[in-house]
Amino acid sequence: MRMITDDPYGASYDSDMQGRACSPRCRKEAYMTQIYFHCTNARGVLMDRRGTFVSDLIEACEEATRRVRSLVTGTNLEDWRQWVLHVSDEAGDEIFVLPFAFVLGKPH
Repeated sequence: MRMITDDPYGASYDSDMQGRACSPRCRKEAYMTQIYFHCTNARGVLMDRRGTFVSDLIEACEEATRRVRSLVTGTNLEDWRQWVLHVSDEAGDEIFVLPFAFVLGKPH
């Protein structure tokens, strides 16, 4: 079990590090989680095989929105309105979904 303890002098001690001091950056990295962004529609799936490390749910939502915007602004003829971005953790458990239509808005 990994446990991080703060002392009053600003150092952190990580139980996996046998009591050695851990910087604030090290402590933040200890909580990074790898997540995957898979895209689906009725005809297919785009799998994210590399994943991305994020520190919290807000960062995951921001990255999901960036990825959707990147795909829809690309130079292709795909109609992205029916696509959905599935955000999953390392175990394959779905954290949340983001329909592309939420990012695209209503067509005019």
